[in-house]
Amino acid sequence: RDYGRYDRDDRGGRYMSRSRSYSFDRRDDRRGRRYDDMPPPAPARTEPVKFVKLAKEFTPTMSVEETNAFLNEHTIKIDSREKIIPAATFEELELDEKILNSIHSINWDKPSPIQAVSIPVAFRGHDLIGIAKTGSGKTGAFLIPAFVHILNQEPMLAGDGPIVLVLSPTRELAQQIAQNANDFGVPLRIRTTCCFGGAGRGPQLQELRSSPQIV
Repeated sequence: RDYGRYDRDDRGGRYMSRSRSYSFDRRDDRRGRRYDDMPPPAPARTEPVKFVKLAKEFTPTMSVEETNAFLNEHTIKIDSREKIIPAATFEELELDEKILNSIHSINWDKPSPIQAVSIPVAFRGHDLIGIAKTGSGKTGAFLIPAFVHILNQEPMLAGDGPIVLVLSPTRELAQQIAQNANDFGVPLRIRTTCCFGGAGRGPQLQELRSSPQIV
């Protein structure tokens, strides 16, 4: 059976105006022109990428008395060998202007308590375990240092990445983190891919092949 396009004749019958092979030829011709106009794929990296560790310093604005009052007010306990002074504002963290604009676009005026304490520690490149309630801003507490870390790396080429890996215990939480990362990352041209079970692997593999910075 031929699936070409049929037209009506004067007697009410049908005759085939264009053959199926003709349609296929036209389709292949259009496809060839479309692919010829596309830019060549980016070359793969031939040398290992140089890793840049996050080691950012800034001058906090809180005094010792203000720090103690801040920790007592928000019932924060810190178990650390070094002295940690929270960040009172995002501006004092000396963030890139694009990151600041992205933060202000979601109406964050100042760091939440978990962010104020953990972001300075992460900026210095230290390991950190932060425990806080739901809705306290934990996702932003590790995404902001992650974006700063990504922007400090060399530009990604074909086959590179990811730079940041985020693990979550549930699919719903993974999707929520990915949505927050997209809200931050789209203005910064930082791509995020969410991978989880219970969905087709094909689309997820295709997204991984696009070299996302965050998975």
